[in-house]
Amino acid sequence: MRITTILAAAAILAPVAAQGQQWRTIESARQLSGEGPLKVSVSYAAGKLEVAPSEDAGLLYQMRIRYDEQSMDAIHEYDANSRRLRLGLDKANVGFKSLRGSKGDRGGSMSLELSPSVPLDLDVAVGAAEADLELGGMKVRSLAIKTGMAGAKVSFGEPNVIPLDRMTLDVGMGAVELTELGNAHVGEISIHGAMGGVSLDFGSEMTRDVKVDATLALGGLQVAVPDDVGVMFQGDLKAAKFDPRIAFTRMGDAWYSMNWKDASHKVTIVGTSTLANVTVQRSER
Repeated sequence: MRITTILAAAAILAPVAAQGQQWRTIESARQLSGEGPLKVSVSYAAGKLEVAPSEDAGLLYQMRIRYDEQSMDAIHEYDANSRRLRLGLDKANVGFKSLRGSKGDRGGSMSLELSPSVPLDLDVAVGAAEADLELGGMKVRSLAIKTGMAGAKVSFGEPNVIPLDRMTLDVGMGAVELTELGNAHVGEISIHGAMGGVSLDFGSEMTRDVKVDATLALGGLQVAVPDDVGVMFQGDLKAAKFDPRIAFTRMGDAWYSMNWKDASHKVTIVGTSTLANVTVQRSER
């Protein structure tokens, strides 16, 4: 049975704009009730999206969203049987469709706080929206991010409480930047990139080995790792180059950092790149 719960809802209907927009703001929340691992899907089209851990220990989530109800429908659905939570906007297609369908929605915004005590499989899709995700201190088991016209910034300012087994980045025209990635305890990162570049900064410390599988076009990939971490790169570069900012040696068809053999942890990058350089350097932190 699907259950839609709104603990606090406030609807504010703005005057109709010249272009026929009707702005509405709602607030939605749900109490914790012993949830196990949860699949959370967040979709948002145009404007600004912010995601952070909740400071209220009794809440599963708390959302505030401002949107044009002439072109979008707000989603706040919780299915206890399948352990799924859907939040955001319906018709929040990623890419050119979202830009065409929400030309005047730059004033839209969505803020979402999620419980740090519930293991999450988090799926975030944004179209022409700028996304700012702070996921530190949470229990993120898997993370999928899909971007369209705009970009996303993702940070793990505090350690992820559990291992993050797999991260998937599907990048459109906007850049995706991840910082303090060592705190995520991530094991595998899969990247599919078009024009937007991807930056992976692992910060000052890593706790496990990481495999990065990247298919890139135009945007490029930048990877920054701590001093004690070794890096191996193996890839098919078409009109692109491998640009190491630290000492590497080549063995066969792969490049190895000079500290590869004795490194405390290792990052393995395997990729195919067209017009997208791959850069490896040390983290500044």
